Parts: sequence; structure tokens; C-alpha cells
Amino acid sequence: MTQISEIFLWFMLYSIVGWAYETVVCSLIKYHRVINRGFHIGPYCPIYGIGAVICFLLLDDIRYQIPGIGGVLVIFVMSGFIACTIEYFISWLMEKLFHARWWDYSDRPFNLNGRICLGGFFVFGAGATLVLYFVHPLLMKLTGMLSPFWTNLIAGILAVIYAADAVVSLCSCFGLSKTMRHIHDELERHIDIHMDALTEKAAAHENSAFARAGRSVLVKYHDFSMSLKNRELRFLKAFPGLKVPSLRESGFVEKLREYMKKEKKGGHDKTER
Repeated sequence: MTQISEIFLWFMLYSIVGWAYETVVCSLIKYHRVINRGFHIGPYCPIYGIGAVICFLLLDDIRYQIPGIGGVLVIFVMSGFIACTIEYFISWLMEKLFHARWWDYSDRPFNLNGRICLGGFFVFGAGATLVLYFVHPLLMKLTGMLSPFWTNLIAGILAVIYAADAVVSLCSCFGLSKTMRHIHDELERHIDIHMDALTEKAAAHENSAFARAGRSVLVKYHDFSMSLKNRELRFLKAFPGLKVPSLRESGFVEKLREYMKKEKKGGHDKTER
């Protein structure tokens, strides 16, 4: 019977492999440089460990129940479904906890709310199938060579390290979130003051160069506020401990949008007159 400690060893090993894949392969493909894409301080991405272990526990018997290509196809489809379900849930959970998207597939075809995409389904399905048929049998032999004492000891040490890492990473993330929220609130307060004054002056001198410059400044503020969200997303991917409040959920962006609508409406009114 498989011990819990042995399963935890599998989880850690697959998490390390997943971290290497994300940090080296995915980073080089997308950013052309190596970036630490893990949430934790240590070299592991637990979403890969969770996915691999769950796929093994749920699907390994299919290899024997459905032999041949039929079993391979079933495992491929079910692995992709399980992996995407896990990825979607973790994306949703992290967004609720940290108020930021840690990955976004909105620009990819056949995505679901930007959290998962068809490409990921094929990649994870193929990867899990290879793991179940070729990698995991070897891993079971390796971990099976350890005595229960050493299995429990190694798993216990890794569990302590992982738990400590998780606590430190979460505390850093929430602490930084508090600081960033304070900075954001102060920025919003000052912009509100200056924007109101600028709006009044622009209305009083709508035909002046000052008015045109004022509107240009507000447009730049609007563009900056919208692009800042994308910068936050890229920054979050490069620095996993960071959480930034969403500017799109704040009144600041809405006020800028309202101002832009008024300006657009004013332009139409002038044209009609």
C-alpha cells in the first residue's frame, strides 16, 4: 500500500520538475530569458505536483483496464480535463486571495475566462500521459527502494521546509499587498483632487490651448491606468510574491472613463451645432 509520505515525495518531485519547466522552457519561449515563475521561494510549482499526483491516483488503473491506444486516448483526455480543472480553480482562488491574475490566456484561442485554454489542455494531457506510462513507473521504483523510515524522514523534512516556505511567501505577499494598496489609495486621492481642478479649468477655457493640453494629460492618465494593469500582470509573473490591487476595479478608472465619455459627448454636440 502506498504511504502518504511516498505520495508527498512524488508531489515534491513533480513540483520541482514543473518549476523547471515554467522557469526555463516557458520563460525562454515567452520572454526569451529565464524568470522565476514560482510562487514560493524554493524551486517548486505545486500546481504541477497536485496535478500529477491526482492524475496518478485517479487514472493509473485505466492503463490496465483499457489496454492499447484506447487507454492512451482516455488517459490523455481525462488528464487534460483534470489539469485544466485544477488550473481554473487555482487561478480563481488566487485571484480571490490576491486580487490579481497570475496568468492570463485571454489572447489565446479557445480560452475560458482567460484562466485555461485549449493549448494548455493538449500540453497537460500529453504531459500527464507520458508521466503515467513512462515516468511514474520509474519514480515508483526509485521511491520504493527507500525503507519506510527513510521515506518518512525525507518526506517529513521536505514537508517542514515546504510549510515554512509557504508561510513566508504568503506573509510577504499579503504584506506587500498592504503597502501597494496604501500607495494606490494615496495616488488615487491626489489624482482626484488635480483632476477636478483640471476639469473645471478645461471647461472654462474649452477653446484654449490649455484645454487641449488638459485633455491630453487626462488621456495620458487614462492610458497609463489601463496599461498599469498589464504591467502588474507581467510583474506578478516575474515576482511571484507581489499582489497589486486592480485599478480596473477602482473608482479611479471609472472616473477617467466618465470624463472621456463627457469629452466625447461634448465633441459630438459641438459637431452638431
